[in-house]
Amino acid sequence: MAKGVNQNDLNIAVLSNKQIKKQAFEIAQSKLEKAKNELINDFGSHSVSREIKAGPSSTNISGTLGGYGNLFSFIGFDAGNNPVDLWIAFLKNKIQIKNKNPKTSESGDKILFEFDVNGVSDADLTANAQMPWELGRSWIKSIEQGISGFSFYISKKLGRSGGGIQADNKVRSGQYQRKQYWSSMWKKFLIDLK
Repeated sequence: MAKGVNQNDLNIAVLSNKQIKKQAFEIAQSKLEKAKNELINDFGSHSVSREIKAGPSSTNISGTLGGYGNLFSFIGFDAGNNPVDLWIAFLKNKIQIKNKNPKTSESGDKILFEFDVNGVSDADLTANAQMPWELGRSWIKSIEQGISGFSFYISKKLGRSGGGIQADNKVRSGQYQRKQYWSSMWKKFLIDLK
């Protein structure tokens, strides 16, 4: 007659098996890469990102400026800069599994392997996606929170950006229209990881 296997003994054997831990890491790495690629694709294909990436000659496809000018010159990026690609490069390097030794737990007859992942903080946004002329503030967060100065913005082939300048006096009524951007993408990424 066959002797039954003790679940606790089986769990201990699984948790100590290096090959199983290696496979768990590979599965976690694959899942992270898929979610990270989706995050990067969502960020790069967003209308705000496409408008900024197109530079000072872009139209206002995001609708944040009521169709006038473009975000690249309104925010004041230097001509030739590509802040969207810089942020994407940061994401590729930052979002990684921290270590290969997972936290393990048991849930009924299942063994769970949990890996820690380097995330993106508000400090990362400020340091790596900084407003060009307003230190200590992130242009990515500002897309959602609002950017002042629209009533002083003149869209012309002038200035540091090559696409606009700020006037000394108000030249129009109206204001910047906030847009859902990074925060919704980041929330989706976190959900995809679970």
